[in-house]
Amino acid sequence: MQKALFFMQTLRCTAGEEYSTHKGTYALDFGGSDGGKDLIYAPFDLKIKKIDKAANTVFFESLEKVETPTFTDYVCGRFAHCNDADMLSNCYAGTVIKQGEAFYREGGKGSGVNGKFAMHVHAVFARGHLTGAYWYNVGNGNYAMLSTGGKQHIYDVLFVPDDVQIIKTNDYKDSYPWRRMPRKEDEKVEIKEGKQTIRHNGKTYTVVKQAGNEDVAIWSLKHPALAKLSTFRSNGEKPNFAKNLSYFVMDGADRGQVGGSEISDIYDEAVPTDQKYIDVIKLKDGTWKFGNFGPYQYRSDEVVLRYSTGMVLVAGGAYSNEYSIPDGAGIRTKKTILSCLFVDWSNVAYMVVSKESVTPDEMRDFAMSLNMQYAFRDDSGGSAEIVEKGIVIAGARDSERALPNCLVFVTKKEPEPEPEDPAIPAGQTMVFKCIKASTSKGYPLRSSAPSGAIVSYLQPGDMVKVVDIQNKGKNQYTSAAEPWCLTGDGLWFAFDKDYFE
Repeated sequence: MQKALFFMQTLRCTAGEEYSTHKGTYALDFGGSDGGKDLIYAPFDLKIKKIDKAANTVFFESLEKVETPTFTDYVCGRFAHCNDADMLSNCYAGTVIKQGEAFYREGGKGSGVNGKFAMHVHAVFARGHLTGAYWYNVGNGNYAMLSTGGKQHIYDVLFVPDDVQIIKTNDYKDSYPWRRMPRKEDEKVEIKEGKQTIRHNGKTYTVVKQAGNEDVAIWSLKHPALAKLSTFRSNGEKPNFAKNLSYFVMDGADRGQVGGSEISDIYDEAVPTDQKYIDVIKLKDGTWKFGNFGPYQYRSDEVVLRYSTGMVLVAGGAYSNEYSIPDGAGIRTKKTILSCLFVDWSNVAYMVVSKESVTPDEMRDFAMSLNMQYAFRDDSGGSAEIVEKGIVIAGARDSERALPNCLVFVTKKEPEPEPEDPAIPAGQTMVFKCIKASTSKGYPLRSSAPSGAIVSYLQPGDMVKVVDIQNKGKNQYTSAAEPWCLTGDGLWFAFDKDYFE
């Protein structure tokens, strides 16, 4: 999957989002290295959809979903103001441009007049596909992109490669949070089941991927008990892997108490709270959800696990910055040893702990580089830890902190075989007595079940031998599957307890 990249060799913003002709559109102007006509390069593989001649405005959209600093999706945009004489030969409606290919230039055309403005390129981006007329008046005479995903800040759409020079002019335009990245990508990381160490943007992470034969679960001690992660057991068994989980009270009468909904096997008895805690749950259908759930929003028979996290870094593959109120806004920027739960698009879980201190932005970038569906920031710092079969493999540099709960990967138990339907021993039969007729002719016997032709009828008092009983589907007379009896003569009747003994 391609990353969306800044489209010039020099980033020099000459007019910001608050400029008069930009307000309400998130547009930015760029002037390149000087007052000349710098080339514009395709930020990703794209198709040109339309060119409006008044300012040679080029509308385009990505051929595939691309990775941006804040989401993964299709991206569309427009560039404007190239003068007629400088339009490149490959720039026309319907053509496909490859990422990094030059297809446009800075210019000054506006209102059909070449050279009306000083040299620059006017840029606007949005999420999703272009729709309708491709742009719309935001109410002040300025035009934003009309797309399926809505307008976006350019700095939230494009990465800035490390070989692009950023020229600052020491004013408000320099405050935009551009995200840098190396031009040469690291080799694609393939995460295998089990533990591995992954290096990303100068930081090292321990990652444990849930195996196909493992379940993910929460092991929780009874309040107020705490224990070191390496000592957690269930019926004497060690988990394959365990990771620290929720924020909790370390001292006093509430020692070990976890915020948000109570972590227990009885989710219907969760403790309600008025504070905003972000709960993470996994449902029995395998899907994951998060939110400030009420204690009764999901029944216990729907939920596999549930806990309260400190912060959501990635949601639906996109940038997220939600946090639990009791943990405070400080966790959005605090640099420390981070412990996270990642979930991919197949709903497979990953335990992740950084080897060194990282910011939430760095952990989020790591999760998005792996194309994760979700990334949840759990209790970190001194609590951050992963244990394999009772041995610490990540975090806990000095000594283990006692914890009230943990996330575990455990080997799936073989399901109990379903009991087979009891077979009628060979040579034996059952005898049924018809006690009431269902029609004026009697109780029908059919050639097959459930919709065979009626061959004859039983009369009240008749005895019939039954050699097999099977559930059969509905027919024109019934609304659901029901038991059908096969007689010794090879005919069938629908069993109804009100008509037979």
